[in-house]
Amino acid sequence: MAPHTVDSDGPLPTASAFPIKTKQTSARIGDGVETSLVYTEFANRLFLTITQYGKIGTLMEADLDTTATFQPSQSTPSVSVRTLLGPAQNPLYQVYASHILQQIHAARNAEKRPLLLSIALKRNVGGDGQKDEEDGFALSEDDRKTFVEVMQLCRDVGVW
Repeated sequence: MAPHTVDSDGPLPTASAFPIKTKQTSARIGDGVETSLVYTEFANRLFLTITQYGKIGTLMEADLDTTATFQPSQSTPSVSVRTLLGPAQNPLYQVYASHILQQIHAARNAEKRPLLLSIALKRNVGGDGQKDEEDGFALSEDDRKTFVEVMQLCRDVGVW
């Protein structure tokens, strides 16, 4: 996986003139599927787009759960995830949103901004998935591999 990365920290106007920090990358992951990632830090939100379709897909908001009592000694804070646009029943996308925000918080403990995640990934519909009895959702080995590779792309581009 050799990602092509563009970082807006380069030859752009000063931070006071252009306060939005954007990074992007793309790579072929899994079975060579082109995957694009765009990460933008706004004053009040973090926005991450992960797509294999060139579209926004499902839009989710992940926020640190302020109602839970998080102790600094805990390794990961509780995260609330809600779907804003698209199918709400995809537990894998909820895992992406939750895990990404937890990794951001682990790397930058003072980071409190919520994450808006736009995600559109191709799913393997093969028979190797392990079906959950409760909701019938099947997770394949390809889904697991894609998850790991997408997390690596996030690290490479500097999401956390």
